[in-house]
Amino acid sequence: MKNIKLRSLAAIPFLLCAIDLAAMTNLKDISKPYAGTYDCEYILFNGDNLLDKFDYVQMELLPSGLYKIEFRDANGIKGLYRGHYTYDTKEEKITIDENIFGKKVSKTFPVEKGEISVPVQYGDLLLYVKFKMR
Repeated sequence: MKNIKLRSLAAIPFLLCAIDLAAMTNLKDISKPYAGTYDCEYILFNGDNLLDKFDYVQMELLPSGLYKIEFRDANGIKGLYRGHYTYDTKEEKITIDENIFGKKVSKTFPVEKGEISVPVQYGDLLLYVKFKMR
């Protein structure tokens, strides 16, 4: 009888995991394959590729829902931006949340085959950045 109770107790963590897994919508929500480091492939602004003005530009999506974009320009000046993101595994889109002058701004971008395309319009000019997962 004591052996049956111990086996029953040992099964509790597995049952709890099964309940949590059942609440998840699919395997991508559990494994978060989109989390990782993305290298910038190009930065197009007004038709010019500005990537050669940087030593590197990379974006990291952390599993916790935080992102960071780090860069170092050709003069050695470093920069870092941080924020929150959500990833829609069904639509394959990422939404970046920013706080600009106290106002929350959210922008959604497509993700296709490990690449994140970020088009941003500035008046008549278009900034287009593409990141690819390592």
